[in-house]
Amino acid sequence: MIITIPINLKEAIGGYLSYQKAFIHAFVVFATYGAISTVFNILLYTVIDTELPQKLTEVILASTEELLRNLGTPEGAIDEAVSNARAEAANQFTPLGLVWGLAKSMIGFAVISAITALFVRKTEPVEM
Repeated sequence: MIITIPINLKEAIGGYLSYQKAFIHAFVVFATYGAISTVFNILLYTVIDTELPQKLTEVILASTEELLRNLGTPEGAIDEAVSNARAEAANQFTPLGLVWGLAKSMIGFAVISAITALFVRKTEPVEM
């Protein structure tokens, strides 16, 4: 799906697409998706189901603890890791945490867009 976004644009405009246009098009699509999903998650966690962040935090912490136990991690390290994860998870589901997550995701979106544009670009031949 990722690579079909700029491919569809290239086909729609005649089969040629510069790297810059391919990158911008893919990035705008990814950024729009990220913004819409962030707004939805803010509404979900603050209006629709205000208890969901706490439930998700508990599931994340239980999974982290179980994974560390299965890996044979010492008890002191498990307690420290779960404590750190609890502190991080508390902020992860706040509106500010979600917006910060979107900002970090933009870096990933840019990387994916750049790689995708490399494969999709096709410049028009220059006639002499």
